[in-house]
Amino acid sequence: MRYETELILSIVKLQREFLLGKHFGEFRL
Repeated sequence: MRYETELILSIVKLQREFLLGKHFGEFRL
């Protein structure tokens, strides 16, 4: 249970960083 929760949190964090990086990348261009 705890492993799945940490896995989900890590995936959400990666998705958030990816979306932010994509957004700032498009904004820069």
